[in-house]
Amino acid sequence: MLSLREGNSENRHEHEDDVAVNSTDPDYTEPSLARGLGSLFIGLLMLVLSSRAIVWGAVELATLWGLSELIIGLTIVAVGTSLPELVSSLSAARKGEHDMALGNIIGSNIFNTLAVVGLAAIIVPITANPVILSRDVLAMSLVTLLLVALCVFAFMTKRQFGRTSGITLVLFFVGYTVWLIQTVNM
Repeated sequence: MLSLREGNSENRHEHEDDVAVNSTDPDYTEPSLARGLGSLFIGLLMLVLSSRAIVWGAVELATLWGLSELIIGLTIVAVGTSLPELVSSLSAARKGEHDMALGNIIGSNIFNTLAVVGLAAIIVPITANPVILSRDVLAMSLVTLLLVALCVFAFMTKRQFGRTSGITLVLFFVGYTVWLIQTVNM
């Protein structure tokens, strides 16, 4: 059995071997903090600008097609503002950081529900149509229960939260969007 100290020693030697291999490569350059921060800033800026462009374009198209602001807000703008979470979750999932992917989405939803709505209500009181509250809060509650059920099922059966679960959630979104379009004119 390895002690904690021996395990750390092995990891350190593996890391030293990686550095030695990389430093002998003629194309290897030492990463700098300034370059990393610059790349981070440019990436974040491009992510925000592209998200804004998608939302702006979608709103303009929806307005041209005569869709209501409610449909625009609950579908197009919601998808557009969620694209950064989608990109970071896909990136985390591809790297095998599944907890990060799921935590990102759950954390974003909790923050949007509590902090964003809370801050907006502090600034200007929010009034909502009872139909919107009953339909959309019901849909949000159902999808939350569905997500919990899918996660518990995956955990209990020791299976992955895979394609079937993903397809189920995407179909729920499509069904919600259809329901929204059908009931918005009522």
